[in-house]
Amino acid sequence: MSTFETLPDEILMIIVRYSGNAYTVFRTYSGLNQRLNNILVDRRLHLFTELLYTNINDPDIKNYYNSNSFYQVCHQFATLKTTEDDKQLHQCLQSLGASYVVDKYKRLNYEFQSTRKQFQSIRAHLTTSGITTLDDEIKRAFRYLPVDLCPQDRYCTWESTLSSQSMIKMKEIEFLVLTQGASLECYDDDEQGFNFTMALNKWLLVKANLTKSNDQKLINPLIQLFKTILISNNNNRFI
Repeated sequence: MSTFETLPDEILMIIVRYSGNAYTVFRTYSGLNQRLNNILVDRRLHLFTELLYTNINDPDIKNYYNSNSFYQVCHQFATLKTTEDDKQLHQCLQSLGASYVVDKYKRLNYEFQSTRKQFQSIRAHLTTSGITTLDDEIKRAFRYLPVDLCPQDRYCTWESTLSSQSMIKMKEIEFLVLTQGASLECYDDDEQGFNFTMALNKWLLVKANLTKSNDQKLINPLIQLFKTILISNNNNRFI
């Protein structure tokens, strides 16, 4: 006679996943037996991506899954007892969130510092005239980036504006900085040049309005533009 315990792990995962959201699943099945605990922390169940509000295809979550901090959190979840008062479960959730943020911060910092050093190395080999030419070129590229997104045109959409001229200019700015060594200096005064604070506010508004599913592909280029501008800036106040 077949019983719940004789079912293969893959079938149990399907049953568990139909039991509700990730929190409900952990609260319902944690501590019943060691096999179920091990199934709950299986990556294929994607409970952790739901708890962290991330996409299963996000490179950050894949890197996190291979970190030592994740294995430590997994051990905490795998040893959960029954969760009648939820105290132990809440502690595990706090550990999961904190370790993910710390891990992501470390990786982003390493990535930024490595790219920054590469940029500085490229720029150090440029001639004075070459620097002037490249810096003027990136200023022109940024000047024609339509960050205002035609706010007075009610027929203008975020997607149509960003996916045409802006996308081209974003790629151009990224190429000029990361492969050519161009620098876009940041100032507090619009009349002097690029005002980083105002641009940041505008781009955050853009990102906040990219809520449709077909707009998600535009978020990564926008974030990459943030990183590129920071790398290209020689003013240490913004680094």
